[in-house]
Amino acid sequence: QTVKAGAPVKVTVDVTNTGDREGDEVVQLYLTDTAASAPVPIRTLVGFDRVLLRPREKRSVTFTITPRQMSLIDDRGKRVIEPGEFAISVGGGQIGMKGTFTVSGERIDVAER
Repeated sequence: QTVKAGAPVKVTVDVTNTGDREGDEVVQLYLTDTAASAPVPIRTLVGFDRVLLRPREKRSVTFTITPRQMSLIDDRGKRVIEPGEFAISVGGGQIGMKGTFTVSGERIDVAER
């Protein structure tokens, strides 16, 4: 998926309780800026949701990654969003999923948004 710089990104994941008992899961969404021009964390927690699932129940969980969550502080101390690839990881207590999206367009100042 490609999004314009400054646009939010929606991520939806299905969570299934494969067990025979009711279960409680904390679904976590992590973001990585793979081509940042300044030092950034390897992974940043950008969303989480606790879901209670009955046995064999499946539920969709949707997160929105905001422009600010995609931004970084550049070498001049300005918060900006840079074009490039971002990696997402969704996980919880068990299995994780991974994907990517690309931000297109020009580098923008987040304060302008």
